[in-house]
Amino acid sequence: MNERNLPQVQQPDGYAHISKDAGFFILESVIFDLDGTLFDSAAGILYTLRKSLMAAGINCTAEKFRPEAIGPPLEEIIDNVCPGLDRELHGRVVMHYRKAYQECVVAHSKLYPYVRDQLELLHNSGIRLFAASYKPKDASWRLLHGHGIHSLFHGTMHSDSVPGRRIDKAAMLMRLVRQYGINTKLCLMQGDGTGDISAAKECGMFTAAALYGYGSSEMLLAARPDICLPAMDWRTGTVCADGRPFRWKSITDIEGS
Repeated sequence: MNERNLPQVQQPDGYAHISKDAGFFILESVIFDLDGTLFDSAAGILYTLRKSLMAAGINCTAEKFRPEAIGPPLEEIIDNVCPGLDRELHGRVVMHYRKAYQECVVAHSKLYPYVRDQLELLHNSGIRLFAASYKPKDASWRLLHGHGIHSLFHGTMHSDSVPGRRIDKAAMLMRLVRQYGINTKLCLMQGDGTGDISAAKECGMFTAAALYGYGSSEMLLAARPDICLPAMDWRTGTVCADGRPFRWKSITDIEGS
């Protein structure tokens, strides 16, 4: 069954008006992309991709291997870097990459500045944290565990979370909503790709553009996110529509006041 046709979690309206009138966003949950949002993992991804292509006897020009290529599923990245590969050769490159990347997923990646501090602040404020990534579950968990931030996350969703098929970002978000009872009106999705923004909008979530990531800032802003973040430090954020400072509160702070 298509995730878009699954029964939706009932969304209470309780605090929607407070966020607008008081000038801050009330949050119960935040969902993060991984590559280009929490992790600067371009070096490992591009190194492994080039190594995998060379192992298959394919030479691509160096200018193809840019951080801007990162974001879509691996299969699409390969198509963009080396278009026209036949199915068998394409499959060999994917298999080689998956195996080789496991060996360097942690060593060739690093957290962006402020990531750990910002995640701990949100977590300690009572906000539930989630991740949604095209990275397979195993590689994602190696990354989260390897950098010591796995315990801050309430749950994750990945392209291979449904056995036997790949799911897109909107489907990942919808599955998180259903599995964890996320109220989309009190949830923000932060990512560095236009696909992150459009998927979150489709689910009725607030959106934050990670302008420091791999995606084109111009294209991200054209997707009309709610929040613009030049760094992972949310104190640098602005409301995209009018440039006001990004202000937020945890739902637990509202309920406890």
